[in-house]
Amino acid sequence: MRFRDKAASLIESFPSDIFVIQECECPERLSLALGAEWDIRWIGHNPHKGLAILARCGLLKESRPVPGVRYSLVADTALGFCVVGIWAMNERENYRQRYIAQVWRSFVYCRKELDGPVVVIGDFNWNLSFDGMGRGSLNANMADVLAVTADMGLTSAYHVWTGELHGQESRATFYLRKDTIKSYHTDFMFIPAEFLKTLDWRFALGGKERWLPASDHMPLQVVFPFHRPPF
Repeated sequence: MRFRDKAASLIESFPSDIFVIQECECPERLSLALGAEWDIRWIGHNPHKGLAILARCGLLKESRPVPGVRYSLVADTALGFCVVGIWAMNERENYRQRYIAQVWRSFVYCRKELDGPVVVIGDFNWNLSFDGMGRGSLNANMADVLAVTADMGLTSAYHVWTGELHGQESRATFYLRKDTIKSYHTDFMFIPAEFLKTLDWRFALGGKERWLPASDHMPLQVVFPFHRPPF
């Protein structure tokens, strides 16, 4: 199902000011479904399938891709933090730079180049429990990612909310080919730990009964009490 065919359902069920969407059509196609109240930042090589950051009009500022990563996009916001969207995948030309290595490179870029708070959201296509499969054949693994996020003061919203450990998640975010037996936790939202300590916030993860007909990935949501600036 094309994202624009399910966008209204997602927005209604998970009302938010900012979305990060993987496998998303280009703005020319997507804007027909979303209307004028949404700004779209998008990167991709196929008009049917790219990475998008969507936000209520007026919330997004400048955006730019992360160098050397196929699908990683940084967007400044009017809320005082940057949003980084990631869609990690296989990489045939640079075999060591596939999947979680792309995520690690994105975080290293953020640590070096971005000032101020950063929220990172995406399909990492990886989990700490996969690290044994990638060691020696990838430039980095999930343990390396977690080391960088800790150094940046970022933490996973799901893991703080549930108290679970990485690699031991009880709820899946991805069902391979929509098979409920092949379930994995591979989608993440990394948030400044200071936000989670000082703000009244909540986390939600969509269930397979509701969302599997529409997608093999479940939606994740974090709600903060930020005030939208007057425009």
